[in-house]
Amino acid sequence: MSVFIIAEAGANHNRNIKQAFSLIDVAKKSGANAVKFQTYSSETLYSKNSPDFAGYKNINKLIKDIELPRSWQKQLKQYCDDVGIEFMSTPFDESAVDELVTLGVNRLKIAGFESTDPRFVKMVASAGLPIIVSAGIGNNLESIQNIIDWVDSEQKNPDITILHCNNAYPTPDSDINLNRIQRIKTRYPNVKVGLSDHTEGIIAPVLAVAKGAQCIE
Repeated sequence: MSVFIIAEAGANHNRNIKQAFSLIDVAKKSGANAVKFQTYSSETLYSKNSPDFAGYKNINKLIKDIELPRSWQKQLKQYCDDVGIEFMSTPFDESAVDELVTLGVNRLKIAGFESTDPRFVKMVASAGLPIIVSAGIGNNLESIQNIIDWVDSEQKNPDITILHCNNAYPTPDSDINLNRIQRIKTRYPNVKVGLSDHTEGIIAPVLAVAKGAQCIE
């Protein structure tokens, strides 16, 4: 069984494009299939009334300081193509979806919080690309059916991967609950299953593959 490995670059570029290129290099060297960034806007991601966080005046200032400049995406995609690794980015709004589809990505990722929004899930599905969905906070075995139904309403015979996810950063090993992977596989045999890993170390992904995970993020 082949396993699709996604290296999470996220916002760790710190708005330094040379560092973003370095993250791509590290992901390629590690043998990952894809390297994934995040495409969002600080103006729309959180409420303007969000409370203080980690010494910042507001969460919007924090997000502004780490958001991916949209102008980088074409360069990052081209660099990934040049070194031979798939470029991915998680879209958090409709314009991000449009930009990534126009850029020519192979698949789209839906983050855990966005996976409970039927309007957004359907919009992503309407692009007709394979979809990877984190089923973390706000999701259970029943709500996964909603995600599948929303995608199926836009794509017939869709290519869906559901990632078991615990939203604690980091997730203690005692809370990872890898048995959920097999429960998802049994309940939904027509979708792929994987793990979005927030634990420290490499044990959880290895055990997840032993449980049948086909994708590790």
